[in-house]
Amino acid sequence: MNSLKEILEAKVKEINQNSAKKRQINKWINGYRGKVICFQVNKEAYHLVFEQGSVMLRHGNYSSCEFSYIGPQDAIVNIIEGKDSAMSAGLKGVIKGWGSVNEAIEFEKLLRE
Repeated sequence: MNSLKEILEAKVKEINQNSAKKRQINKWINGYRGKVICFQVNKEAYHLVFEQGSVMLRHGNYSSCEFSYIGPQDAIVNIIEGKDSAMSAGLKGVIKGWGSVNEAIEFEKLLRE
């Protein structure tokens, strides 16, 4: 299995090369400076920064993100790949989520559409 970092790097590249996803980011941001989504697997942490029409990956935690996914790598990868959702994984006790569920829903919609 690829590392969380490699999976996130591939997703960032995919989103940044897709004009429909860039428009979706702009709609999601809706006048804000940006949105931040965090991922934590054991001691490894990354966050995605969404700004006007682009996304970038950064290493480490971000103190004030819209939503944090905390749990085992396979569960988080399933969410990133659209095979599961934060809501479902959280209800099953597979992950912990921290932040706005509405923001998680918008992020996951971006991944799936």
